Amino acid sequence: MGPRLQRVGEAARRATWEWAEPVLRAVVDGTGETANMAVREGDGVVYLAQVPSPTQCGCSPRWGVGWRSTAPPWERRL
Repeated sequence: MGPRLQRVGEAARRATWEWAEPVLRAVVDGTGETANMAVREGDGVVYLAQVPSPTQCGCSPRWGVGWRSTAPPWERRL
């Protein structure tokens, strides 16, 4: 599965970015905040894309963190 699988994964990553980047950029432009695209995977979250805010503090998402740690307080009770 070596190089062929790597090429498939890279093509999927590029396609995801091409779709997500304009949407995330619009969120950043409208809010001034960093926008992330993530999917839930089991008890965790996998971040797929990020567009930083113009005033980014130097923080970055912790890739593959537990979803409860990134959820708003009202969702942490689940």
